Amino acid sequence: MSESLPGILISLLVAIVLGYWWWKDFEGEGSEDKAETLVSGVFVFLTDIFPLWKSIFPESGSAARLQKTGETEETGLSKPMPGATPCGGKFIAAGVAGAVLLVFLETAGEHALGISGEQKNIPALFLLAMLSAAVVEEIVFRGYLVIEGKGRIALIGGILAASFAFAMMHDFLWQYHEVAGAAWWEFWRGFSPNFTGKGVFSFAFIFAGSLYFYLLRFHPRNRNRSLLPCFAAHAAKNLAVFSIKLAEGHVVVWW
Repeated sequence: MSESLPGILISLLVAIVLGYWWWKDFEGEGSEDKAETLVSGVFVFLTDIFPLWKSIFPESGSAARLQKTGETEETGLSKPMPGATPCGGKFIAAGVAGAVLLVFLETAGEHALGISGEQKNIPALFLLAMLSAAVVEEIVFRGYLVIEGKGRIALIGGILAASFAFAMMHDFLWQYHEVAGAAWWEFWRGFSPNFTGKGVFSFAFIFAGSLYFYLLRFHPRNRNRSLLPCFAAHAAKNLAVFSIKLAEGHVVVWW
């Protein structure tokens, strides 16, 4: 997640479009106009939300746009999105409680180890990116990056691998600094390892959090394999993290 204002707004836009598609499938309506690319998908989203948009850009929806962009209604995103199924409210509430408990355990551990002061400062508007991640990351990791129908070993192995990748996405075991005079294609020179106590500790809790979200998706009480408890738990976890940062003085500017 980018902490810059453009990055935050892009994160929000992606979450709105993907969340809208997911909600349409959840309602059982689906969408024959879902697109393979985000750009054409934004046009579809605007057409559905604002009917006036279609009169301005008549080729932004339906078969005309699909044909123009070389897409078909049989593309992967034309199928129901993963986990667009209902789930009981009690299980969702229990999932939220567990996610918040994880955050408090992590915070308590940081204070016990004396590393709480090493938290990264963030802008207030970064909360939008954190809540957007609760939608996008769940659809991607707990949705599409799941190996189903290949047996229990493949499912568990995929969960462990995806959780490791999910944790590595967060800059705890590595850091990035721009290198003066480096060409654009030498971006890799800015990466360096960060195997500090805080880095390893936070990485472990991000990994554990990912496993927890997968547990919610495949728990026996979540019979429909819904992503609703994952969305709710992830959003609650990120909101709890933001609240603790705010209370401890690590939310320093608006953007």
